[in-house]
Parts: sequence; structure tokens; C-alpha cells
Amino acid sequence: MTTHSQIIENKWRDFLVDYGAIDSYAKVEDRLRVVNFLKSLLPSFIDQCIEENNPKRASDVTGQLIPFGSYGLGGYINGADMDLVMLGPVYVRRRDFLNIFPNLLRTQPTVNSVEVIRNASVPIIKCKVDSFEIDISYVQWTKPSVPPRLDLLNNAVLEGMEQTCLASMDGPRVCQYILQQVHEHDLSSFRLCLQTIKFWAKKRNIYNKPMGFLNGSAWTLLLLKTYLMMQTMSMDQSPIPQSLDTSSATRAPPHIGFFDLLRSFFITWSEWRWPVPVLFSNPPPVLNNQVPVRFEYMSEFRDQLMPIVTPCYPVSSAAPNVTPSTLAVVREELRRAAKITHQRFMHLSLQIEKLIKPASLLTSYLHFIQVTISCETIKSHCTWMWKMPYRMPRLVQLLESAESVQIAHPLTSAYTTHVSYNTSYNKLRIQKGLLKDDNDSALVRYPGALHVMYMFVGIQLTEDAKASKGIVDLTEPLEVFQVELASSSHASKDQDVKINLSAANRRSVDYIMKEYSQIK
Repeated sequence: MTTHSQIIENKWRDFLVDYGAIDSYAKVEDRLRVVNFLKSLLPSFIDQCIEENNPKRASDVTGQLIPFGSYGLGGYINGADMDLVMLGPVYVRRRDFLNIFPNLLRTQPTVNSVEVIRNASVPIIKCKVDSFEIDISYVQWTKPSVPPRLDLLNNAVLEGMEQTCLASMDGPRVCQYILQQVHEHDLSSFRLCLQTIKFWAKKRNIYNKPMGFLNGSAWTLLLLKTYLMMQTMSMDQSPIPQSLDTSSATRAPPHIGFFDLLRSFFITWSEWRWPVPVLFSNPPPVLNNQVPVRFEYMSEFRDQLMPIVTPCYPVSSAAPNVTPSTLAVVREELRRAAKITHQRFMHLSLQIEKLIKPASLLTSYLHFIQVTISCETIKSHCTWMWKMPYRMPRLVQLLESAESVQIAHPLTSAYTTHVSYNTSYNKLRIQKGLLKDDNDSALVRYPGALHVMYMFVGIQLTEDAKASKGIVDLTEPLEVFQVELASSSHASKDQDVKINLSAANRRSVDYIMKEYSQIK
């Protein structure tokens, strides 16, 4: 018999599918076929590596390809990357993975856009398979064969691994930890709740870890903490005292419905007293031979505004770039969502539509700081498309330090364009974030083109600054940011890159948002 809770869950899922927020069942099957296809390449890849590295031809050598992240949890939204980790036998080195496996991928007719990212804390191979974007990391196992059913949470599996492999194991271990915590009869509700939260966060412009908000990992851990707290509460309220319930060790906890979990999530974190930490154990986990240290004495979390501590060794902060402004924005969005999920609506679709209604900085702010990054080469443009979001929290912090600024809200999307110019005068205008002046025909010709990216920070002034009605001077924080960028270790390599910071109004920001390509 279908319960009222299940009816709501099914209707909610159908709405998100029809809305294009989550995959249809057919697309879910397509993703599974892609994973199975990639798994089928492992034997050929391993054989090729062994031929080069171990002429004696070891027998019974196997590897595994394991999904993790949002795809591994089943809580991904439409268009999400698929994160996979390859666990290779001891005979297969990381350089084999980064050199040989990409060439094998390039020979497959359904694979394209193969790219190797070597210089990262977790090196990966990126590719597209049947239009699905895939990120594959690598862990070199310490034994000749990798068993198919592996307990990644057993710290013994980490023994003998070098640092890059340890970093690459973090995501898969956290994924397995989460799946072990959620009871099987709650997994469907948990996944749909996670998909809803991620889609909501993206629509409300609060999904971006580098920019000072939260990414999928942080939102997932907050949902898991909500679930565990609800589970504990439901067990405590059980009508059968645990001292009299001889089957309590094997008794399944009460089912936690999708909508109850979603409402509890929003109300819990809208009322949470940050920086009270989110912990899954205290002291956090360590390796077998290490001395546990309680959270209160861990210096790496001392300045964190939203300390969400990952549950597996080595622990880290899931939201390290949060600033006072981004924390205030997230809090306000959580309060809004909590209010909506506790209201009554004539139709469920109206409630969902209101919850995920896209946020607009244009209607929220009158004043903006515009960051214009112009590059003469596509290589520099691609580099700064990745690099600049990580610099934005520092800009936000500097703006927050100004007496007249109440909130500095970075927009999580950037906008790009490719602009041609005929004169050095117009080149300079583009670099300053201005439109070209078409009345430059009398000037000396100096043709060229620039790759341009625009980013924005919405500024909310303090009440005193609003009341004064004078000019707000933010020159000092902007100049400090420019100096810090110029003195960075990469500055000497970016001679073709110009970064300009300027004030902008709603009209100019609206023009850029409508005319240029959006990067989410």
C-alpha cells in the first residue's frame, strides 16, 4: 500500500524529472552503460602496463573502477559529472594511468575530449563518453590484485600509500561512509532529498565552494547529519523501551520520509549556531598508530566560519572559503527554504516552483563590483576561468572590511565573450570592462582580439552609508586586491592578462548577463 509520504515523494521526483532537474530512468540506464563500458577497458589497460613494467607476467592481476561523489551516492542532478576512481594493482604506476589510459580512451569511438590534469592535488583524466562528462582519478593499490568488494573504510587499506593516493581515496571513502550510514529503506528518500537540495542551491546561487559557498560534498554532509539526528530522535521516541526490546540490535530504525527529511534539513541549518562544528565523531578519526585529537584542539579549523568536518581520515573542512557575507547569504536562503517547506500550497508543484525559483542579484542589489579578466591567448583565458573563482573570497573579505559594506555577495556564475578591436583605444576600453566605442575610425589601426571574462560582487551598504547618501569609496580594498594579484607567484607568467576592478550599476550588469555566455 502506497503511503501519503510515498505519494509526495513520487510526485516530487516526477516534477524534477519533467523540469529537467534530474535524469529520467532511461538516462540513468545510459550512465550505467557508460560505467560498464569504462570497466570493460580495465583488463586491456592493465595487461598493457604489465607488459611494460613486469616482463615475468604476474597472474591474477585485477583492478576496479568505482563510482563516488554525487554519482556514486545516486544523488546527482542533470548534467553532473561522473566521478570514478580507478584502483590499480601494484604493477600499474600513476604515470602509466596518466600516459597509457588516455591513449586507450582516444581509440574508443564513443569517447572524446580526453584531457589529462596532472598538476592537481588529485590528478585526473577528464573525458566525455556519450555526452557524459567523466572525471577519473587513480589509486595505486599495494597488492597485485584489487578485490571486487572492498571495505574502503578499513584504515588498513591506506597503509603504504603515497600522499597523492591518500588524497585520491578521500572521496571514495566518504561516499562509502555515507552509504553505510543511510538505512536501505531510506536511501530513495535520501537521494531525492539530496538532489532537491543541490538543485535548489544552484538555482539560489549558493553552490560554489571556491567562491565561498558550499559544494555538493558539504551539502551532502549536512543532509547526512540531519538524517542521523532524526534517526537518533526516532529511536529515542520508540514506544518500546530499548532495555525491554531484545531485538533492538537487529531492529531497523523507523522509516524517515522524504519530505520530513527535507523540512528538517532546512529548519536545522537555518537555526544552527555557526561556528558550532558539524562533526560525525569527536575526536575525528585518525590512523591506527596516531593519537586522537579532539576538535577543540585542531588549529586548522580555528578560523572556520562553517566548520563541516569530513568523516574519514584525513579529515578536512568541507566549506573552507566561507566569509561573513557568504555565511549571511546562505543563512537567509535556508530561512527562506524552511519557511516555504512549512507552508501549505494548493498544489505540490507550486511549492516546488517557489522553492527553486532562481535568485537574481539584479533585484537584490543596487551596487556591484565588476571584475574584468581579459586575456590575449585562449590558454591564459582557460587558466583564469579556473583560477579566478578561488581568488574571489579574498576580494570579498577585503570588501567586507570596508566600514560602509554590510554584505559583499559574489555571483557564482561568470560571463565570457571574445571581442575584436581595431584600435589600441578600444583594446584599453575592453580591458577596463567598458563597451567598444564604434567612433574610432579616425584613430591608428591596431587590430586584435581579447578573451574576456566578467565576474560580479553585489554590494549591500550599511544603514549609515545609505543614510549619508554620499559617494562610497571602495578604492582601498580594490587596490589591495590588485596588488596581491600582481605579486602572486603566477603574475610573471601572465603577461597577456589584465584584471580590472570597477563599480557597476544594474543596467551594465544586466547587459553583460543577457549578451554574453554564462559559465556556471
